[in-house]
Amino acid sequence: YDIRTDYYPDGSIKVIGSYKDNVAEGVRREYSKNGDITDAYIMHRGRVIGHGIIDEAGMRQGPWKEYYVEGPLKAEGVYVNNVRTKQWKFYHMNKQLEQIGRYDKKGKSTGNWKWYYDNGLLRRDENLFEGIHEGEYVEYHRDSTVLLEGTFVDNIKEGTWIESHNGYREEGDYLDGVREGIWKHYFVGELLHFEGNFIDGTPDGLHKWHYKNGKVSLQGKFVMGMKEGDWKYYNEEGKVYLIIKYEDGVEKEYNATKIAMPLLDEDAQE
Repeated sequence: YDIRTDYYPDGSIKVIGSYKDNVAEGVRREYSKNGDITDAYIMHRGRVIGHGIIDEAGMRQGPWKEYYVEGPLKAEGVYVNNVRTKQWKFYHMNKQLEQIGRYDKKGKSTGNWKWYYDNGLLRRDENLFEGIHEGEYVEYHRDSTVLLEGTFVDNIKEGTWIESHNGYREEGDYLDGVREGIWKHYFVGELLHFEGNFIDGTPDGLHKWHYKNGKVSLQGKFVMGMKEGDWKYYNEEGKVYLIIKYEDGVEKEYNATKIAMPLLDEDAQE
């Protein structure tokens, strides 16, 4: 890198900047006649990617703007000793607002933060404390339908949540970050697809799946995560076409026909 210095007529420093192959690259500082830094830029291939104050220790201070290499504004806010503080705004390449929120004195996200898609629609509305989720949280698809909605306590899901997965909407409660109690899944609209109970995140009790016509497609019982007893499969007319019997999670019978278990090596030797 080539460091170049410009001077005022009285010989005091006016500008110091670095260049690579005669193109501005790195930090450029501008000074008043009494030696105070009045402006600073971070350059990349001759383009401004940062603008504010950089002190002699290399720390960004005060109001700052950051830019995409392509030119548009990328972010704006306040630095204190190179740490983001107070309100910051971030932007998409098309100049639409992407995020807005605040940082605490340690540079950790705090309070309400909002995220937006590049078309201006709300993407996420979250609350944070010292950089972790705390309080209500909502996230949306691009069509503004809910993707996730619930409450965090110390960055852990707690209470009632709505979640969208693979075209289904799922609703139920969390306790200490794991599913607890009855959970229900729905097709688009309010058609029930699934209903089952969970204990400490583990399926337990009767679980049912449904066709879009409302009839049961499959039902069976879990005992602390393991399938137990008869699991019944139904056609769309509601008739059973298959029953699989389980013991401790192991398949034992298909339609009342016992499953031949393979012999272990020691059994074969006997």
